Amino acid sequence: MSFSRRLRKLEARLTNITGPVARSDEWCAFWGDKIERLIAGEPPERIGRIPLEVIDQMREQPCSRGTAVAGVLTD
Repeated sequence: MSFSRRLRKLEARLTNITGPVARSDEWCAFWGDKIERLIAGEPPERIGRIPLEVIDQMREQPCSRGTAVAGVLTD
């Protein structure tokens, strides 16, 4: 099993599952907002950890509202 896959499995276990459904529009909006705040200079401690799945999703296929954020991540 690759390191990346093992890391994602561990991350899934440690992530709070009460949030929006993964890869839904609500999920994209939730994480897109956090990433925009991080880019704007808000301290990472206030934003929290951004799961690798979010970064992967925004690099592979931007969410319907997240094209600007995804552009920053993939440039």
